[in-house]
Amino acid sequence: MLELSSKIEQVSDNISYNYRAADWEDFNNKLKALLNEWDRSIPILNRGMLEDEVSKLTKIIQETTQSCIKKNKPRPNARRWWNSDLESMHKQLKKICTKVKKNRALPDHPSHGQLKTTITAFAEAMNKAKMEHWTEYLKNAMDKDIWTANKYISEPIADGGKPRIPTL
Repeated sequence: MLELSSKIEQVSDNISYNYRAADWEDFNNKLKALLNEWDRSIPILNRGMLEDEVSKLTKIIQETTQSCIKKNKPRPNARRWWNSDLESMHKQLKKICTKVKKNRALPDHPSHGQLKTTITAFAEAMNKAKMEHWTEYLKNAMDKDIWTANKYISEPIADGGKPRIPTL
């Protein structure tokens, strides 16, 4: 009997912080407090001392970031163009869908019309966000990114999976 064993390395998620939702006043106050505790009266005389002071400053900033700024939840299906406006519109859409479901026996209920307008507005906002993200991506594109963009626009829209019927 042949037995195969292989080790699969687990990919660790990169920690990212939600800087958009940060309380910058609290962050600045904590950073000032930590910087005031730091003894900077000693003059820097050589490269080693400079590196020590830079590492202390980096550690202070990292500690403040870890304590004041919330971490983003890793999302396996993250869409780069998704933003907080779309998130709030999506929540509103789900609430209206629930209302429509409760009133599904009443075809003249105003929630049905509200659902149609909300779906249209959400679709327009999503397309606008996608277009803005794509435009921003192309503005900031480097050499490698230009080839990637070319690959995106030159390939067919589908995922390339073709249904295959085996020969009989």
